[in-house]
Amino acid sequence: MNIKEIKLAAAMAARFIALSKEIESIEHKDYSYVQSGAASGALRRASMDLTRQLAVMRRAT
Repeated sequence: MNIKEIKLAAAMAARFIALSKEIESIEHKDYSYVQSGAASGALRRASMDLTRQLAVMRRAT
């Protein structure tokens, strides 16, 4: 893995964390599941992007 891959993964992790905090502020604490919508979709996409970048970092070079 190289520095570029590490920085990209860190940026994607920060994006995921920021979106998760946004979801927490939107959702009511009474619900145990996140309602579907744009914010939920953005969080899922950020999760997928982060997962893919972490997989790139695990590959042997």
